[in-house]
Amino acid sequence: MLIIVSGPMFAGKTTWLLDYASKLPQGTYKLFKPNIDSRYSDDKCVTHDGKHLPSLNLNVENPQFTDIGDKIRTILIDELNFFNKDKLIPVINKQLKLKKTIVGAGLNYDYQKVPFGSTIPLAKIADQSIELFSVCDKCGGKARHVYRKIHNENRIFLGAADAYGTSCEICWDELNNN
Repeated sequence: MLIIVSGPMFAGKTTWLLDYASKLPQGTYKLFKPNIDSRYSDDKCVTHDGKHLPSLNLNVENPQFTDIGDKIRTILIDELNFFNKDKLIPVINKQLKLKKTIVGAGLNYDYQKVPFGSTIPLAKIADQSIELFSVCDKCGGKARHVYRKIHNENRIFLGAADAYGTSCEICWDELNNN
């Protein structure tokens, strides 16, 4: 089974993933995060509000799941958006064929509203796809997008509330250009 949780920053994707993990029996799952995401911790998957669980780093250039034996029934992956779909999807499909449950969370779009990484392609083939929303910083409406608060033209630029905000479709142009 493949479950994908998607949405903008601050929508609760990582919280959802950690809550899911907390309901699983100890020793039956492995939690992974991208090796390039060290915003809050090197060895924990951490929400923006500080909730965390131990995790393993997954190489974004060559993702390979380690120590996945018969006892591990569920593989959880945070920040799907940092992984190239051509690298991650075959590794996930291999685990699905072994009857593992895969649960992943990630951004749908980057700060320019362009599909980002593996999230959308995985959501299209998922058994269950859940889209979460945040609150628009300008109007308080349903936010599907992120915008960058600081100037940096790199597509991948790690940050939190200091660097990113959320917006609805209507307010995105105004917020993204400020």
